[in-house]
Amino acid sequence: MTHNKENVSVYEEMRQQANHLLDEGRIRETAALLTNLAVSLKTPYIQSMINKSMETYKYMMRFFLNGISDENREKVTSDIIESLRDAANFIVIESRVSNSPDLYSSTLRLNRLNDRKFTELIEEFKEIEDAYQLSLYSQSEGNYDEELNRRRDYALEDIFNRMLTSALRPEDITEATKSVNEGGLPETASKLIISGLTLSLLQVYSYETLKALLDIYEKNEENNPLATRALTGIVFGIYMHHDRVVKNEELLNRLRLWEDSVSTYVKLRETIRGIVGVRDTDRITNKMQEEVIPELMKLRPELLKRMREMNPESIQDAEFNPEWEELLSQSGLSKKMEELQEMQNDGADMMMVAFSSLKQFPFFNKAVNWFRSYESINSYFTLDADLSQLLDLLTGIGNQICDSDKYSLALALRQMPEQQRNLVANNLNEQLDQLKEQLKDQEIRYSNPGFANELLKVLRDEYRFFRLFRNKTFLADPFSSPFDFRQLPVIGEMMADDDVLKLIGEFYFKRGYYKEALPVLEALAENEEATSGLWEKIGFARQSLGNFGAAREAYIRAELLKEPGPWLLKKLAIVNKRLGHFQDSAEYYARLLESEPENAGMLASYGHVLMELKQHDEALKVYYHANYLRPNDISILRAIAWAELLRKNFDKSIDIYNKILGQDPVDADYLNAGHAQAAAGNYAKAVDMYRKAARENDEEFRIAYMSDLSTLKDLGLSRPTALLLLDAVLLPSDDQ
Repeated sequence: MTHNKENVSVYEEMRQQANHLLDEGRIRETAALLTNLAVSLKTPYIQSMINKSMETYKYMMRFFLNGISDENREKVTSDIIESLRDAANFIVIESRVSNSPDLYSSTLRLNRLNDRKFTELIEEFKEIEDAYQLSLYSQSEGNYDEELNRRRDYALEDIFNRMLTSALRPEDITEATKSVNEGGLPETASKLIISGLTLSLLQVYSYETLKALLDIYEKNEENNPLATRALTGIVFGIYMHHDRVVKNEELLNRLRLWEDSVSTYVKLRETIRGIVGVRDTDRITNKMQEEVIPELMKLRPELLKRMREMNPESIQDAEFNPEWEELLSQSGLSKKMEELQEMQNDGADMMMVAFSSLKQFPFFNKAVNWFRSYESINSYFTLDADLSQLLDLLTGIGNQICDSDKYSLALALRQMPEQQRNLVANNLNEQLDQLKEQLKDQEIRYSNPGFANELLKVLRDEYRFFRLFRNKTFLADPFSSPFDFRQLPVIGEMMADDDVLKLIGEFYFKRGYYKEALPVLEALAENEEATSGLWEKIGFARQSLGNFGAAREAYIRAELLKEPGPWLLKKLAIVNKRLGHFQDSAEYYARLLESEPENAGMLASYGHVLMELKQHDEALKVYYHANYLRPNDISILRAIAWAELLRKNFDKSIDIYNKILGQDPVDADYLNAGHAQAAAGNYAKAVDMYRKAARENDEEFRIAYMSDLSTLKDLGLSRPTALLLLDAVLLPSDDQ
């Protein structure tokens, strides 16, 4: 039986219906619905799951109705419901597995063709690994056993693929956990087992999968390479399947045991900070691609010209050339580069742009290769001594280069001309010590640098996979939406202390993610005696999101805690103005001008508020002061012309509008100049101005004109006269 996308959507709707029924406790109805679906798909193992659950349900119900006490009744009921939810998930998977090209379905089809016990796969890999390690010692350099390398890589791929679909085979999960925790399995394979379990958990919830990751983490907590992968999988899995986790009391109780572990608390804090940070990669990538690189390309001709003009001695010192610094500063690149440097110092992933173009090699067509540890000897390539040395230099810049990027470099180096490779190597040798010192400075920020560095690499490998892997169909991406760590059951409560809230809130705020920053900052304000600075940040975040009323409240709370500085006064003036509290806004602008009386922009803003208060005379004084300071500012001239018009100084207003029209006028300038001429009784000139305002769109002009009728009335024009002028403006040329 084949199933197209329409069929799949029907099964997805059925899953939602089943979950809804289970939420209402309608277990029998759910079982009947799922049984029909399982029969239609010809999936005996799902039918068996449902039958087993309902057999347990039948006995439990019999004891219940006979009044037999059972202290485990609630847990048994919960387990039955969870099993039926799993069955619903598996039905959706089976509905597309026969012909869908997505990663999960294609891997599941492959695994079913290679239907061997997982223990057999592990034993086969161990035999191959023993022979492989022996070959490394016994064979000469560059003469490795290619067939053995190929068999080893295939064995690793088989292990990873089985883990990817292991939710449908719980016995595989049990054997995999034992293989990792009992030792004897090379770290390369253990890592792939954990990554496979993580990817499986993200695609389909399985308590057994999540429990396996918990077992692996707790058993290997001091082994950073394994602990980081397991803990990342746990956090992502709990976050992606929050609705299932909160209903599993056994799982919640296990997580609560972590509350007494300082070590796990520190690792969780680093993990959450790392996830929050890696999500900033998209913004950095966009900034590089849309701002920095285009600006550099614009500067390229000028840079080449200056290089040609420089003598050989000055070329050697080009990085210190003041002319170059001036060129970068004038283009705005210096500021952008400083911002990027600051992001890098905070642990941002600056390498995504460079390495994204190096993920086109066939090597990355296989999901397993995005998660495997870097090995210079494998079935895809073998680097000679020179290439290995160059790669060591490149990766020696720091241990922050993730494994998939190392593979990208290795594959790219093999295609690089020797002369270019030598040039890269020489430049790296000169910069290596300096770069290592910079990375040491970054490590000081971490309480557990070993864990943090390993975490950084794991997250970058995962991030690159979800962003760059070609086959993303049906792939659940944990990086696709903002990560609100407070929604994590149990863990969110553990992390809701001031230290973590400050760490995450400051990061979001600093990066301009105000939507994400606001709830964290507000939670921090509830936890402690909030400072004026914290309320300022809350106010700014609210203002940036367009909530001016709430922003005003926060700014006022900040004002009550300390004497406000210019920044806070300005924000209070702005939000009061936006809310129509013009008197309050005027008072704040007046206080600002006491310390900055020559600030033309602030004077203009103050004048606008005074105009709203109908204090036209005072507003004009302020505008003329601003005009004195900035005589060529057309926006200030517009304000003066309008104010003179409202004071009925028509000739003065006309003179100023004539100056504006001689510069760079917009349609609104012609409209307002027409009002001035009409108010002065110069109807023919008014019509001429109005026609210029209406030249682009008659209807838009009509709407704008009609909205000004009350102003024209205040200027002395009766409604009939004003409408007559409008009719004259829109009169066809033949009737003029």
